[in-house]
Parts: sequence; structure tokens; C-alpha cells
Amino acid sequence: NPATGNSMTVVGAPSARSQGCTGAGQEVVIIDTGVENSHPAFSGRIVAEACYSTGGGSSGVSLCPGGGSNSTAAGSGDDCGPYFDSAGWDVFGCGHGTMVAGVAVGNGGGVTGAATSAGIISMQVFTRYNEVSDCPAAFATPCVKAFNSDILAAVDRAVVLAATRPISAVNLSVDMSSSLGLKFSACDADLPAMKTAVDQLNAYGVAVTSNAGNQGAFGGLVPPACLSNVFAIMGTQDGSTHNSQSTTVDAVMPESNKATFADFWAPGEWITSANPGTSSTHTVRGTSMSAPHVAGAFAMLKSKQPALTLAQMEDLLRSNGPDVTFAGTVTKRRLAIGDACADISAEVAALNLMVFLEGPYAGSSQMTTALNSGGWLPTSQPYADARFNGTPLDYDEAVTLPSAFFGTRPDVVDYVLVELWASRMPASKQATVLGLLRKDGIVTAMDGVSALGIPKAGLTQSAYYVVVRHRNHVPVMSQGTVNVAVSSTAYDFTTAASQTYGANASVQLASGVWGLPAGNASHAEAGQVSGLDALAALGQPAVTGYLDDDFDLDGTANVTDLLLLWLKNNGSSAGF
Repeated sequence: NPATGNSMTVVGAPSARSQGCTGAGQEVVIIDTGVENSHPAFSGRIVAEACYSTGGGSSGVSLCPGGGSNSTAAGSGDDCGPYFDSAGWDVFGCGHGTMVAGVAVGNGGGVTGAATSAGIISMQVFTRYNEVSDCPAAFATPCVKAFNSDILAAVDRAVVLAATRPISAVNLSVDMSSSLGLKFSACDADLPAMKTAVDQLNAYGVAVTSNAGNQGAFGGLVPPACLSNVFAIMGTQDGSTHNSQSTTVDAVMPESNKATFADFWAPGEWITSANPGTSSTHTVRGTSMSAPHVAGAFAMLKSKQPALTLAQMEDLLRSNGPDVTFAGTVTKRRLAIGDACADISAEVAALNLMVFLEGPYAGSSQMTTALNSGGWLPTSQPYADARFNGTPLDYDEAVTLPSAFFGTRPDVVDYVLVELWASRMPASKQATVLGLLRKDGIVTAMDGVSALGIPKAGLTQSAYYVVVRHRNHVPVMSQGTVNVAVSSTAYDFTTAASQTYGANASVQLASGVWGLPAGNASHAEAGQVSGLDALAALGQPAVTGYLDDDFDLDGTANVTDLLLLWLKNNGSSAGF
């Protein structure tokens, strides 16, 4: 059978690619035994590499370039090789990462994986052992094993890269049960540092996928698939035949672990993928091959609609595909990326907004980022605070970013709320989305990079008035409606006063540049600047931090905020 052909057809990958879900512009991290750089399945698409290989034991040998314990130099992520051949493993375990990568992103040398246009970041985390005493009984010698600390180091490296690279997914087809055992519930307490690192990846919109394990257990998963923030993938059959062994589409793979706290099924028997050292293919089975199907799927969805959040992509995958049930108890969706891709246009629209705040505006179409650089931006979204209860700024959805998030997004000015109104009446509001405002005026999703995704669930029409709110500036509404029925739309509030609804609803910041008027601190009158705002400003003189009466967003509430901004705009009104 064609390499990964049966499994890719079963999950609808060819259909997804024909609809534009190709993985282009996205990257997938493979943390494993490395990915063979020279295999034609990955030609020209390995964009970064790393190696974490500690050594240890009586015969442990680091597999990093130069024999060190870590490296990010070129070649660091190459497969640990030698490779699969007709006699089996030359080094027991090597070749695994190349096969995993072939499933997720392979394209060439007889291999057609899932996200065939995605970039690849390969991380090698295994150590070679040359003595029988250092290799498990089921392993041939020499063998490779991975320390939990090296796996964690690679995940931490992925966090660093995710701050600047378009990473959609990290795949961890590894089994840490030899040291931690099978887990029959979420194992966050067993791997707290990895849980934290995955939380950080999730905040950047990155999915982490892992194999359920191959012990045939009912109710248990191997670490790290047991982490609550990792997508645990169980194995099914895809109808392929290998060595006269036939399989049935969507039958449960016997050796797959099965658990109610796993997330998806995906094919894992038999999977033909890239074989290092031969520029050809090899066929194996295991949940290690199931997980990269889903990792590739996340890159495919994101490539068609970059505005998709991780939660929205998860919803697309959970809403499509057949249910597969084991023992009448474990029922989860089997991956159906073709159907999920087809539903993107119904799930979300990308709203590309431009808006400036008067207070921090510094000229040259830029705003200052003093709250960010000073460490005052809260990592929990601020509009859920009790002081906003009963006001238009009341937004209770819990959103918490990692503690170091804003350090990796230094261009973020503050949080904003974006609303869609069916008419000019407040009661017609049908959607509210939290966004981050960058210094260049662009409103992004909560990863600080992607366009703002507007969920279409609950929307009753195709065009809406757009409202942008900030905690101490006067809100603005678009002069006309914006069509959100299309996959991507744009609106720029900064180019003219006529872009906003209402007389004097925006303020001129420079020639041809307009923004939201500063001075709205009290929230009692959320659409205008009045004496109530002055009283609020006088209540906290010369105080530093994240303050409603700090109108210029420099971290200090003082007379400058009161006289230069509030007094200037006293009487300004949004008009709605």
C-alpha cells in the first residue's frame, strides 16, 4: 500500500489539502529520536533543530554533536541512526522520530503525510546505550533511551521557539511509564514542570499531542499523554494489510491503551512512513504513529485560517469524525481532518482590526508599551474584575497567560474587548472577544500574533457593527457594518474620524491619524468622559501599577493624566 496512504485517506487528509489545509506557513515540532535531515520526505523543510542527550549509566553515550548534553546547532536534530533495515533495528529505537515526522509532515520519497507543506523542527532527546545491562530486556543492544529531564528540556526549548515561530503543534510520541508507571487519571502532579511548559505552549496557541501507549491497558495512559493539557491519542486500524495481517477501518488497535480521559482516536496500524538511511519507507504499528496524525491536523487547520485559536481547532476536531467506542465505555472521535477543514468557514472569521489609544500614542503610528516593559500588565485578563460588574466592560471569561508571556511579546500595549452589534442598539450585541492591542495598532488574538478570530456560533447575520472598548478610553463603533461571513475581513479605525460612528467619537492624534479618546476611568458612564472620571483619577495620585486612571498607560497615575488627557477630553462621547 502507498506510504501512509490508507491512514491519510481514512482521516481525510487529501480532502483537507484540496480545501487549503496544507500546513503551509506553519511548523510542527517533533520531539523524538530525531528526524533524518537527508530523507526526501522532509527536503528543504527542516527549519530548526535541537538535541538533549545527557548520557549516564555504565555505557550511556550522548548523541548530540560533539558529545555535549545539548545543542541547537545544525544537525542537532538528525535521526540518531543507524536505521531500520531488513534485519530490524541497527540501534534499537533509532528511526522512530523519522517515521513519526513522516506521518505528521512527510512529503516525498514515497511518503505522503498529513501537513505536507509545514515546516519541521526536529529535537533529538535520546541517549545511546551499548551494554545489555543498560538496555531493557525487550530491547536489542545497542539501544536508545530518553531521560525525562531531556524530554522536558526539549519542551522548554519549544516554548522559547513558539514565542517567535509559527508553531502549531508539538508531538511527543514518547513513553515515560518506565519511571512513572501507567496513569489512570490526570498526572499533572507527577510532571508539574512539564505541565507548566505545556501551559505556556497552549498560551501561544500550540497543541501538544502524545501517544496513549501500547500496553493494551484499559483505563490507563502513559506519561506524558496523561497530562490534562496534552492531547492523548489512542490507536485504531485503517484497513491496510501488512505481512498478510489485515485490519479493519476504525477497529480499535489491540495494543493501544484506552482511557476515558484520552482525547482522540487516530490510525496506528499498519502505518508506512519514512525510513532513515534508505530514502525509502518502513511499516510499523503503535500509538506513536497515531499521535502525529493529530499533530499534523492542527497545522493543517491553522494554515487555512491563522485566526483559529487552539480552543477553536480543538472544537473543530471534536465536532467531526465518527465516534469509536471501546468496551462500551471509551467513546471518542476518530480524527477526520477533511471534515474539520470544511467546517472552518462556519467556525470563525478573522477580523483584522487597527485602532490607536490616545493616551499611549507616541507618534509615527506607534504607541508606548510602558505597562508591558514595567511588568504591570496582568496575566489574567482584567475585565473579569469586580469593578467592571454591571458595566459594558464586564467580561467574565477566564483567560490566564503564562507568567513570562508579555516578556516574549514586548510590543503588546494592553487588553481590549471587541464586540459585534447587529444594530446600533446595545441590546443587539451578539459577540464579545478579548484581544491584545499591539503598539502598531493591530488587535490580535491572545497569542499576540494571529488575527482576532470571531466565533460564528450564535451570530444571526453576515454583517455587524464593530465596537472596540478599552478600560480607560472612550469606546468606538465602526461607521458601517463589517462582513464577517467571509473567512477574513478588515477594518481600520485609525485613518479618519469618519471611520467611527458619532460626532467627535474619536480624537485626532496626528495628521491623518485618529484614536480612542482617553479619560474614561469611572466605568459608570462607559461611553463618555465626565466629572466622574476626574474624581476617579484624583483618587489615586502618584500611584504606580495597572490603574484605570493612568490614561497615558505609563504605569503612573498623576496630574499629567488628569490635566493633559481627562481635561482635554471632558465631554467626549461615543454616541452609543
